[in-house]
Amino acid sequence: MIRYIASCLVLAAIVIASPRLATADDVIIVYDAVDALETRPNEYILVTGVIGGQNAQSTTLYQVGVTPQNTNTDAPARCERFAMMAMSKPGKFQFAVVFLEGRVYSCRLIARTP
Repeated sequence: MIRYIASCLVLAAIVIASPRLATADDVIIVYDAVDALETRPNEYILVTGVIGGQNAQSTTLYQVGVTPQNTNTDAPARCERFAMMAMSKPGKFQFAVVFLEGRVYSCRLIARTP
């Protein structure tokens, strides 16, 4: 009986401490090459580039802005800086747009491994 209780407690501890899997809501759009980024009024950015896994250039409009998790009010300027770094060194950095909530996105700069 004590073994049964001990094994149940160990199993419960493992389940509680185990990392959570990513949900389907974690949408990240990674650009292998960014050719242009234009900031628009009201926290929108227009990204022109090649999305990872594709071979054709595309242009997409994203709303980047303030959400309860992302309180940065300067999101378009931050995205612009990240895109400039990705444009200046395309083999070293990737530019990514990350879905937050609703229709709001955030930007990320990813360093590629050599």
